[in-house]
Amino acid sequence: MVHIEAATQPLERVKQEFVEWQAQWIWNDGEASPRNEWHCFRKSFEVPADGWGAARILITADSRYALYVNGTKVGRGPVRSWPFEQSYDTYEIADLLRKGHRNTVAVLVQHFGVSNFYYLRGRGGLLVQIESESDGRFIDEQITDESWKTSLHLGYDRRSGRMACQQGFAERMDARDWSADWHKPDFDDSTWSQASLVGSVGSEPWSTLVPRDIPLLTEELIWPVRVEALKKVKPVAWTASLDIRNQMVPESVNHANPIGFVGYVATVIRMERAGKAMLGFLQAGCFRGCSVNGEWLDADQYTGVLPERYAEVDLKLGDNFILIETTGVEHGRALQMGVNCDHHLKSFRL
Repeated sequence: MVHIEAATQPLERVKQEFVEWQAQWIWNDGEASPRNEWHCFRKSFEVPADGWGAARILITADSRYALYVNGTKVGRGPVRSWPFEQSYDTYEIADLLRKGHRNTVAVLVQHFGVSNFYYLRGRGGLLVQIESESDGRFIDEQITDESWKTSLHLGYDRRSGRMACQQGFAERMDARDWSADWHKPDFDDSTWSQASLVGSVGSEPWSTLVPRDIPLLTEELIWPVRVEALKKVKPVAWTASLDIRNQMVPESVNHANPIGFVGYVATVIRMERAGKAMLGFLQAGCFRGCSVNGEWLDADQYTGVLPERYAEVDLKLGDNFILIETTGVEHGRALQMGVNCDHHLKSFRL
């Protein structure tokens, strides 16, 4: 199954009018701008039996959202924009609402927590306003406020690395750690926390809201015709992805400009028995070499085609001290390190 996305004209919308924003920006009571976190938000409400007529939902988030109404995925966004001209989206949802029943709007929000080539760091936030039409005007029915429920999505691994200096993070998700029904109306969110207020529309860093100025993306399921080949891959034993640029120069999370630095990273590899191990460094831009238990590896001990560097080393029983020199100029790529050992490897921590 493949998702194909195309820029198409959105569904015909209710005529866009000046929006009288009543919704509040909300988040959770954790870190304001966490690195690569995914948070779920829910709000359930009743729709009268005679319905609302036309209904629309206006939504934006920092950094990205996926919107569900009664378990149906409606869309995702927002389009790229400056935080001081934050883009919002409008969807017609009347056909998704259940008249005379309880309805649920659910939103998955990913916050980057670092700047990249298409996003300037703001802070975590979600803004939703649901409106119905009556006599040619829109009436606020539901807004984001402290009555919304929220929870960290435990399936997503916030430690995953950046895809590139231009991009955000690779998605690494274990579906066993989170219910697939979290966005459906009958899901029990009683253990979730209440959302926290961030501020009203106009709050920094989103001083102005502007409507999306390009068409929405559509998603289409395409089933494979046949399977050409199947392969099994055995991953290396231990891996780590370290935002070395942001660790060396903490304020660099706020921009995507190149930064030069000189520094070192140390780790300990603990072995149950002595044995050989392969050290791998996938981004050699800031990698200048490493030492194992006080002995620096010579240049001819490394193999691989740049930017990849590999070295087979002998590790002793117990703790082995690894010191890595990280010197260079970086836009934002991670220091990606792996340790492969068929057996005896007990722990590895940066």
